[in-house]
Amino acid sequence: MCYERLRRYGCLRRAGARERSGIERAGHNERIPDVAQGPANISSPDVIRRFRGHFVKFDETCRNALEGVRSDVGRIQDWLRREQAVHWKHQLRKREDLVERARREYIQARHGSGPMRKQSCVDEKKALDRALKLKEEAEEKLRAVKKWTMTIDHKAAKALGPCVALSSTLSKLTPKALARLDQMMDNLDDYLRPGATGPGA
Repeated sequence: MCYERLRRYGCLRRAGARERSGIERAGHNERIPDVAQGPANISSPDVIRRFRGHFVKFDETCRNALEGVRSDVGRIQDWLRREQAVHWKHQLRKREDLVERARREYIQARHGSGPMRKQSCVDEKKALDRALKLKEEAEEKLRAVKKWTMTIDHKAAKALGPCVALSSTLSKLTPKALARLDQMMDNLDDYLRPGATGPGA
């Protein structure tokens, strides 16, 4: 489960690299380009109104997608730090105690005197070996969690950079674009009003 979640974030870095240059260019140029050069030949403001609706939907879809990426990254980071790290630290402590207990029993069976001495300590040796393997497993898991935490933090910083840039671009340009479309609809309404002689009449 851990590795399945983590593999998903390989695509974030690749997607971020593909989008970064375009987003940065957009971020440096806040001017809303002219919709058309020359006559628009629009006979009804409904055309602009429908386009405005699609634009609002596009903006909403982008923002939801960006929030989803940030949320996914945050969930994986929390899962590694708060769930996996805590779990394997706890398991390591338990397994260290198990090793100490198994070692004491093995030493008693091998070197004990009187009723504590046994003819064979094979079972105790096997129990000690199992406890040592479990301890090594917990140590390995904890190292893996620390490694993946650092890797995810590093890759997430790179992947979220373009997301932040796009979010900033939308915040700056969307209100301007919507205001311009609203002005275009108002001008067209005035132009099409009976008795009007031209835009702004």
